[in-house]
Amino acid sequence: MVWWGIALSEFFGTFFLILLGLGINADSTLKGTYIKNNNWLLGSFGWAFAYFIGGSIAYYSGGNINPIISLSIWLTDQITFVQFLDYIFFQILGAFFAIVIINFLYWDQLKKTDDQERIANVFYTIPAIKDYKFNFLTEIIASFVLVTAFLSSVWYGFNFFEPLFMALVVFAIALSLGGLTGYAINPTRDIIPRIYHSLFKIPNKGKTNWSYSWVPTIGPIIGSLLSTGLIWIIIEIIGEGNPFNN
Repeated sequence: MVWWGIALSEFFGTFFLILLGLGINADSTLKGTYIKNNNWLLGSFGWAFAYFIGGSIAYYSGGNINPIISLSIWLTDQITFVQFLDYIFFQILGAFFAIVIINFLYWDQLKKTDDQERIANVFYTIPAIKDYKFNFLTEIIASFVLVTAFLSSVWYGFNFFEPLFMALVVFAIALSLGGLTGYAINPTRDIIPRIYHSLFKIPNKGKTNWSYSWVPTIGPIIGSLLSTGLIWIIIEIIGEGNPFNN
């Protein structure tokens, strides 16, 4: 893979993931849209389709669009460390530009909404019940599922069907575990919008909930490390070399 290919692939893939994902958040949360009552099922569908579209656009680079996926494919020797840094940089860049557009498009709806928690929910995750130990464990397990599914799809050569498979995985996570923490399962999806919420002008925003920010950031990273470790153990038990380099 060439540098500019990775750059464009991960930038636009992550851009569409965050644009469409935060878009469904805004549509179902803010006042002045056609969608009402914060429909969780609809939001789950929205994020799953966002992942499918973003992953399909980023097919050239492997459809990572998530730092914990990039971390895992680096640890399984599918990319170099320099490429890993490129992936992370362009994922962050794509996410940032998507947030700028969402803030601009929904400016009137943000002004119309006087509930600061609803506005925060558009940008970053908020747990249904704040209990750090269970919130943290939930993000670890949900991210473990995501990364294990991704590595399995690469191992078995799903190829073009991989984005669809991963979209279904995201949808399953949303319905089964997502209601507890809002299922960040992607540090870029949470920390970049949270930084934007803190630094830039957003109508009717309140304080940024930084005390919780470590949960959707560190939890997914640990989930990725545990998943990758499990895959390596399985590879060693099988004893047929690294299947990701075949």
